[in-house]
Amino acid sequence: MPKKSSEFALKALLILLVAASSCGRSVAPPARMDLNDEGPAYALRLVSYNILSSLDVGSIFRGYLPWELRRGMVAAFLKESGADLIALQEAAPDQLHWLQGQLDLYAVAHALPKTTDALLLYRRDRFHLVSKGFWSLPTFESYSQQRLAVWARLLHKDSGREVLAVATHLDARRRIKRKAAHKLRHDIEEAVGPTGHVVLLGDFNLSADMEPFKHLLEGGFRDSLPLSSQAPTFPTLAPLNVLDHILYRASNRVFVNSASVIHPINGRLMSDHFPIEAELLLLPPVSGS
Repeated sequence: MPKKSSEFALKALLILLVAASSCGRSVAPPARMDLNDEGPAYALRLVSYNILSSLDVGSIFRGYLPWELRRGMVAAFLKESGADLIALQEAAPDQLHWLQGQLDLYAVAHALPKTTDALLLYRRDRFHLVSKGFWSLPTFESYSQQRLAVWARLLHKDSGREVLAVATHLDARRRIKRKAAHKLRHDIEEAVGPTGHVVLLGDFNLSADMEPFKHLLEGGFRDSLPLSSQAPTFPTLAPLNVLDHILYRASNRVFVNSASVIHPINGRLMSDHFPIEAELLLLPPVSGS
């Protein structure tokens, strides 16, 4: 197929997928699509969510419900999202234990017994685990838990493509999160090089205009929500800050089909952060590359 025709077919497919996704989750596109001579393309659905720790008793006085009154909504949202990968932040051990009983389709990559502050959940039926681990990140001295990034090398069963999925929760202090962002980029590049396929999800405690976040983007990452489309994710009672992001490397013929900040379900807040979701479209590598 001529190059222009191939590009037209790709653009047309992306337009159709965006239109379908705008109708709600019940109209999710199939996991596999064909792009003529481009070959199969696969949808990868991602969710990142700071679920507000059950150990944060002060959150009740800030106007948020205790975990026991929120957890059913959180589990229902995660199930209905249809996500292939889920990054959770601020999960206390009791929250992880309860959610594991609800989300039986998912396996969990974690850093126990060190901390459950950052977790990565992946669908057992869609991925084969190659390896997993975590990287320690700079942490404020008086903080009770080590900040880190949990990672898993996952082989997508249908496509045979490997992806490094990374879930993180950076410290909120400016000096520390700058060091953390630089170390995170370094650790990822050491693991898969400057062009390996990576998705990076979490609560970065960074907005897109801050230097540490720009440093991550300079490492080849793109935000699934462009700056012009971003909406505040924290705090949910009076949203002001864009702190939560889903990043991907575009050098691997990856495109964003849809991305959004999920606002209150039935008017009820599930956390002090809004969850975010994205659907990426993975295309096969160019022949000969």
